[in-house]
Formats: sequence, structure tokens, C-alpha cells
Amino acid sequence: MTRRLKLSEVRTSRRGAIVAAPAWAFVKKTRPVPDDGRLYRCSYFLEPVESAWVDVLESIRCHREAEYERKVKEHGELMERVRAGTLTDFDRWRMSLGSMLGEDPTAPPIRRSDRPPRFTVSDRRGSCVVCRQDYYGRGSTRYCSDGCFKEARRNRPRPSRAKDPVQVACVRCGVCFVPTRKDARYCSVRCRVAAHRTKESNA
Repeated sequence: MTRRLKLSEVRTSRRGAIVAAPAWAFVKKTRPVPDDGRLYRCSYFLEPVESAWVDVLESIRCHREAEYERKVKEHGELMERVRAGTLTDFDRWRMSLGSMLGEDPTAPPIRRSDRPPRFTVSDRRGSCVVCRQDYYGRGSTRYCSDGCFKEARRNRPRPSRAKDPVQVACVRCGVCFVPTRKDARYCSVRCRVAAHRTKESNA
């Protein structure tokens, strides 16, 4: 029995398309394509294993439904502000941007939860750089799932913002030291007290 995938085990785009997934969740098939009318060459395509994608498709549908309800609520609030004449600067900017893009800013949102997600996975097989699992992915995808992508981002090396320590010379003994504050002039309490006593004796 094929186990079921979770949404965190596949790689999705911002628009909800599936761009990468483990190799075992697909079946690679061939189909003949006519070439020059006489010879036939084989074309490969991936067919998702239906039993493995049940939970993923349901999760995407629920996410799209929640997103649709949020947009419906925002659209209702926007229409109330339009009727009351209390539009904010952000509302005007968003409506002008929608007009520039050829969209009607006052149109109600479109329900997309009933549409199945697009599979943009190619037959390019690779190995995930995090979990080393074989996967099929699109383009330059290096991770088999969103979980591996987030894990790689958490563990990526970050450049240090700390500045290199700057050494200064002690005013009294001339020994170089790293100051703990910007106006430090002495390397130790002993030098500071000795300099203070010398200053008082000279006065």
C-alpha cells in the first residue's frame, strides 16, 4: 500500500502549483510521438499516484478556501469604505495598481478551491541536497519538499556582523589591548590608578 504524502513533503510555488515531490509518488510512463510521419520516438511523462496525493490535494483545497474567505472579507470591507467615502491612501494605491494591471479592483474574488493544483513537475530526476531522497522537480529545484527547503534556510551559514577587534595602546605602559569601551585609555585598573596618582602628585 502506497503511503500518503503530507503537504510539507512536496515543494509548491507561491500560486499553489506543485513543482517537486518524491519520486515514489509518480509513475514514469512513455508515449509514442510521431516523427516525420514514419518513425516514432518515445516521450516521457509523469503520472501522479492518486492514493499518495489525497491528503496533499485536500490540504491545498482547504488552504485555498481559507484564502478565498479572507479575500471575500477584505473585499466587503473595501466596498463599505467605498460607499462611505472613507478610503485610505493604501486603498487608493491598491485600486490604482489594480487598474494599471488591467484588473477591476471592485470585482469580487474568484473561488479557486474547486480547481485542482497544477503539476509543473518535469521528468528531471535529482537527489535532494538535504535528505538525499530522489525526487522529480522543475527547473533548478534542489529540494524535494518545502520542509527540506526550510531546513536548508535554517542551517545556512550567515555572515557575522561583528566587527574585528581594534587594539589600542595603553597611555601609561604602552601595551596593546582590546578596549571594552570606546573611551578606554588604560589596559588595566593598575595603570589607571597609577596614572591618576602621578597626575595628583604633579599637581
